[in-house]
Amino acid sequence: MKKLVLISAMCLAVLLANAQNNKSTTTKTTSKTTSTNTKAKDTTTVSDSVSKTLIKKEDLEKAITENIKKDYPQYNVIRAYKIVNIKKDETTYEILVEKGTQKENIFYDKDGKFLRKEIVKNAASTNSKGKTTSKSTSKTTPKQTNKKK
Repeated sequence: MKKLVLISAMCLAVLLANAQNNKSTTTKTTSKTTSTNTKAKDTTTVSDSVSKTLIKKEDLEKAITENIKKDYPQYNVIRAYKIVNIKKDETTYEILVEKGTQKENIFYDKDGKFLRKEIVKNAASTNSKGKTTSKSTSKTTPKQTNKKK
């Protein structure tokens, strides 16, 4: 009977020790995420596993900038976002480009492979009353895309 009580006590001690280790790991991760969000003011959490961060044009991957120069030579890069999906272990880039009044969101994977584009039909703008109007987009996949040159 003493052996049974001793074994039960040891099992309980091991379970409590593991529970404390898991809790401290979670706390470290949470504080790390909080400090990252404090530094990156333009980080938006789209869902629990997806974040979208505004990045500088200069911080885009070299393959992406080369593809934009080649496929969109007369377009100007307006803004770029790095989208990280933790669950899928996937990083994509969304780049807003414009040529005159035409605007497009183009998407690339982390290796610079073109994924898709969205034509921004009516860009968000501010009307005379100071209210922001919405924008609408049209999505295309790589198979449907005729890249502008």
